[in-house]
Amino acid sequence: MAQKRLRSESLSAQIIRHGQRPERVKIVSDRIKNEPDTISITSAYAIEGKTNIIVDSSGGSVTVTLPDVLDSKDRLIRIKKTVAANNVVIAGYSSNTIDGATTKTMADQYDCMVLLCDGTQWNIISHYEP
Repeated sequence: MAQKRLRSESLSAQIIRHGQRPERVKIVSDRIKNEPDTISITSAYAIEGKTNIIVDSSGGSVTVTLPDVLDSKDRLIRIKKTVAANNVVIAGYSSNTIDGATTKTMADQYDCMVLLCDGTQWNIISHYEP
């Protein structure tokens, strides 16, 4: 319990430094704690509190938009494409970049990408292409 409280307090301090109100911090941190960490999607999705994104692109190409780098320092996100059909496009929020590009594309079934934010851009830590 003390560890969760410490993480929440640390998150609160980071967000307050970015100019957000403390009551908003509590709402956001409570929502993230109560949501499951993994989500399966079939259409465009803007990542909020999730860490693991499972993408079924059988109905058409799917765009996954990453959170803003200013709010995501040291955040790790994993994205996996589960079907062969269509592409999964990973897009940076607004003009945020992923290894210097505004988008990255996963084309093959079982492609998996692990991204880490350094506070200025998203970095691909691992990209598995079968």
